[in-house]
Amino acid sequence: MPVASSSTVPAAVVLPTLRTVDMVWPDQSNHHGTLFGGAAVAMLDRLAYIVGTRALAAPAVTASITELAFAHPAPAGQLVEAHARVTDVGERSAWIEAELISEDLLSGQRTHCVSGRFVMVRPASSPPAAARTPAHETRADVPAQACTVADIVFPGHVNHRGILHGGPAMAWMSKAGFVAATRHSRRSVVMAGCERVDFDASMRPRTWATSSKPTPGCNAPDDAPSRCKRNCGSNRPPAGSRNAAPRQR
Repeated sequence: MPVASSSTVPAAVVLPTLRTVDMVWPDQSNHHGTLFGGAAVAMLDRLAYIVGTRALAAPAVTASITELAFAHPAPAGQLVEAHARVTDVGERSAWIEAELISEDLLSGQRTHCVSGRFVMVRPASSPPAAARTPAHETRADVPAQACTVADIVFPGHVNHRGILHGGPAMAWMSKAGFVAATRHSRRSVVMAGCERVDFDASMRPRTWATSSKPTPGCNAPDDAPSRCKRNCGSNRPPAGSRNAAPRQR
C-alpha cells in the first residue's frame, strides 16, 4: 500500500496525541506471567488507529510497524500506560510514535516496556480527508492526571441492535475508576458500588469510545470525552484494610 512522503500539515495544526491506561490480565499473559508480545502490540496498534484516524479525518488501516523494541516485560496485575503521538501527516498517511509503560499500582514504580513506529494509511477507495478542525486536536480539558481508557467498538462489543452493549461500556468505565482510585490510595481496591450510570447516546462499530476518571485531587471533568457514558460509582479499599471507609449504619 503506498505511503505518502510529503507532509501536508500546516504549521499551526496541533497533531493528535493520546494517553490511555489498561490492565495486564492473566488471559493476556504468556507462560512467564507477563504481558504477551502480541497483546502489547495490539494495544499500541489500537491506539495508533485512533490517533491516525483522527489525524487523517478518515478511516485508516495499518500499513507498517517499524523499530518495534521490547525493552522490559510487564507482569500480570500491573497497569500499562500507552502513549501515541502523530509526528507527521501526508496526503494519505500518518506517522505515529507509540510507547507502552508499565506501572506497579501499589508502589508507583514505572518501567518502559515497548516502543514502535506505526504508519497508518487511508485506503485509496475511501473519500479524501476532510479539513482538519480543532475537533481532531488534543483535548486540553483532560489533564494528564486523568485516567483515560480508549477502545474501538468492534462487532463483538455490540448487541442485537448493532450498537455498543452496556456491559463493555461499563467495564471500560470501571477500569478507569479502578486505576484512578488505586493510584490515589496506593492500596488494593475493589468496587463497592455504583450509584448511577447514564446512557446518553449510542455507539456503533468502527467508532471509538473513551472513558476518563480523574485522579482524586485533580480538576478534570467527570464525564468521558465522548460524553456518551458517565460513571458515578466509587472504588474503595476492601473491608478490613487500613484505609477502608467505615460503613454507615
